[in-house]
Amino acid sequence: MDNHSEKSDIQKRNWDDFFSHNFSPRLFSSIVFSFFLLLISMNLIENENTFSQQFLASCILFVCFLPFIIWTFGSNVRIPAFPFMVLLYAVFFSLPVFLLPKISIHFNQPRFDDSLIEESLWIVLIGVISMCVAYYFPLPKNISQNIPHLKI
Repeated sequence: MDNHSEKSDIQKRNWDDFFSHNFSPRLFSSIVFSFFLLLISMNLIENENTFSQQFLASCILFVCFLPFIIWTFGSNVRIPAFPFMVLLYAVFFSLPVFLLPKISIHFNQPRFDDSLIEESLWIVLIGVISMCVAYYFPLPKNISQNIPHLKI
């Protein structure tokens, strides 16, 4: 019974429920300012990546930062599994664009073509956005009942 009521409470959430009522604007603005300062400094690092690669990696960092902000200032303090999982996506898929050299030490040629890197960054960005939308805005019950489920 509790499981069903918990699911219905999750499905009835609106955007105001994500943030607590004792929300500190000073802390929020300092965290957001620090993030944008980090993002700007990452884009100023001298590297051989194209502008579109840096832009896509910056978008991935931004989208991965949003769940952490929602969890930090959220009224529902649970174990932050999703925000930290999304931060791992940022570490593994967007930070290497800024920090790793394009040419490997063992070879004298580029490891990957620019188009492959851009395509993979697009796929990661679309995937992270889809995960965030699915996590924070679950399907209504009447739609989710029509989707086939695996009964274990």
